[in-house]
Amino acid sequence: MANSYLNIPVPNPTNNPVPSADIRDHVFGGAKIDEFVTSLLNTYVDRFGNEHYTVEGLRWLAQQAMAAFGYVPVGTFQAGATLTLPNQIIKDETDGEYYRWDGSFDKSVPAGSTPSSTGGTGTGKWLAIGDASLRQGLASEDGTDLISKGNQTLTDYLNDLFDRLTTAENRLSSNYYKERNVKNLGVANKKLKSLESLTIVCVGDSITAGYDQTSSDKIPADNGDWATHAPIQYPSQLQSVLSGLTGAAVTVINRGYSGDTAKLSYNRWTTNPNANVAHIMIGLNDSDGVAGATFDEYSNYLEMMIRRYIDWGCGVVLHTPTAKQFDNVNQPSNFFGQYAMSLANLYGCPVFNAHEVNQHSLYAGVYSDATHFNAAGYARLGDAVAAFIMAGGWVGQHRNINSLTSIHSGRSGEGIGFFSVGASLSTNLAGAYLTTGTVGLFPASKAASMCFSFYLDADVANAYVIGDITDAVVIMSDTYGKGDGVISRLTTKALQNRNVFETTRTTIQAGRTSTGRNSLVGAYVGRGWKNFVVQYNGNQSAEHFLQGIIIEPVKASEATQTNANSFRKAFDEVYVMQVPQYSLSSAANIPTAVTLTGDYFLPLPDGLYPYVGVSGNYFDSAPVRVTITTFGSSDATANPNGVTELLLSRQVGTTTLKIDKIYGSSANSITPTAAGIGSSAYTENVTTPTGVSKTTFPSTTQQGWLWLTFASTATAYYRIEVRCASKGGQGTWLA
Repeated sequence: MANSYLNIPVPNPTNNPVPSADIRDHVFGGAKIDEFVTSLLNTYVDRFGNEHYTVEGLRWLAQQAMAAFGYVPVGTFQAGATLTLPNQIIKDETDGEYYRWDGSFDKSVPAGSTPSSTGGTGTGKWLAIGDASLRQGLASEDGTDLISKGNQTLTDYLNDLFDRLTTAENRLSSNYYKERNVKNLGVANKKLKSLESLTIVCVGDSITAGYDQTSSDKIPADNGDWATHAPIQYPSQLQSVLSGLTGAAVTVINRGYSGDTAKLSYNRWTTNPNANVAHIMIGLNDSDGVAGATFDEYSNYLEMMIRRYIDWGCGVVLHTPTAKQFDNVNQPSNFFGQYAMSLANLYGCPVFNAHEVNQHSLYAGVYSDATHFNAAGYARLGDAVAAFIMAGGWVGQHRNINSLTSIHSGRSGEGIGFFSVGASLSTNLAGAYLTTGTVGLFPASKAASMCFSFYLDADVANAYVIGDITDAVVIMSDTYGKGDGVISRLTTKALQNRNVFETTRTTIQAGRTSTGRNSLVGAYVGRGWKNFVVQYNGNQSAEHFLQGIIIEPVKASEATQTNANSFRKAFDEVYVMQVPQYSLSSAANIPTAVTLTGDYFLPLPDGLYPYVGVSGNYFDSAPVRVTITTFGSSDATANPNGVTELLLSRQVGTTTLKIDKIYGSSANSITPTAAGIGSSAYTENVTTPTGVSKTTFPSTTQQGWLWLTFASTATAYYRIEVRCASKGGQGTWLA
């Protein structure tokens, strides 16, 4: 891998003002640092064309200063001395003059000597040095203060140069950590996808430790902590979910300690955990000033923690602090978390927003006190972190779902995670329910699961499946044995009777999902990270399959529940047919009037499928209201202009519908002679009613039609409007 970075060309720099954020200038600056340190030339040229000294140049400059001014006294002629270097000088106490030796070294001067007695004066001999006091000052510790460089001293110039180099080093250093962090996270994601073993370390305070001192099911302190814990902590739930739903061998280390600040945590955990990824969530105690913590201390130690764990070989993910009692009083931990987000950008750390988890549950359902969670609250946090990871959060690939989104089984390359354990994936263009031919197969008598993970960027969404998942357990959320208070719901008290609650676990009964249509499973409530799990325990006697799911963000009034007491929501589904058709392929002229003769087909309204019963049952299907308007009739007596209102309903188990005329603007207003339900086989690129059977119900891949039969009418213009109270935007109901 390292060889791939050999011989990367240095980019041309920009002329951006200093400091520049352009990566080209960073790389160019890095190369100039190398030139400054290692070049044997005396100068280098910066990106503005200005010339500066290199280290070699500064050495040369110092030598010049030393040669000119920096002489070192080593003794006197009268006391005797030995000179070994050309900048060493010796004093003649008889006149106070200093001399340097211009000959070869070493030069020995016996005691009681004079310049004349030890070689004489002149070239190649002793040379008198004038300005001896100045030279001695230049040779002192503060000698550079006596040398000017432009409009400043050499001392100031060198100090400024050092500061600039330090700034450049720090900038390059954060980029260096960012590069390593991104690579570490990418490798960890690959390990998870490849079902290899990997280790995650969760670092933090009491929220990570699992602090709970009030719940009846609390357990003794462990992991070196001093406080009692909930029986589920978010790291333990994270390990359970990742191992169970991905099939990878995942180990999660809990480095949470109750009461820790960033500084305390940094000083507590000083050994390498040998992990692939570190999830760091710290700041609640810092924001409260625990142990004298300040914002500056928090920011410094959080950055030190990031660097330490990257140095230990981890990819680093930062979590914002969780919300104290739903954050009803705008806690200071908010801006601590916001700082963590900005720091994350500097170091390439993905951010998990822990603040939004549990916001739609009841207080007693998830909190054990005003700050800490109970087992259910911690478990929900662990589930959300697992969804973040499985959706691609480590590599920043996750996709926010805020509009209708279809996801077929096996597809995980666009920011929506998919994992299967014990199931198989294949393509069957002829037999699958989807045009893509996707088939996710659950084998008979074998435990298996499929899981989709995503970020729901909406407060409410309906969820549907396409496939046959009879006897499967669908898990959209859980209560963890803590009761309905855990379930996410709309927070307006006056709307609680609308039953807008997040679906938890649903067991799919026979006949609910094998129609080849989109089958409603339930609703998500609350913005955040979600898992959609379809699971078999091995007791199924036959093969089943899941071809995909659909997530449909909706208004709260459109959220639907599969077990909502004795009432269900419905929505008008309307189709309009113009006869004759107004073609967009020709000029906007009024077409020629026509007669209504024979069969006319419209897509089968969703309400004509049973709400609860299996396909073919009729007792709970909806009636269809048909409005026929006649304009410009050629026979005002037999087929007068006006409006006819009809109700079509299923009365028996056949495909024929009963016709009830409920309004006619005249006695002879137009009425079909028959109406019913039909079906046609799916054929690629054929959307018109081709080969429709008027006597069979649609099933699996077949398309459903509503047909109306008319006897020959007068020529006129007709508008046929079909309106039905359908189950929702997508498809059939489950139990």
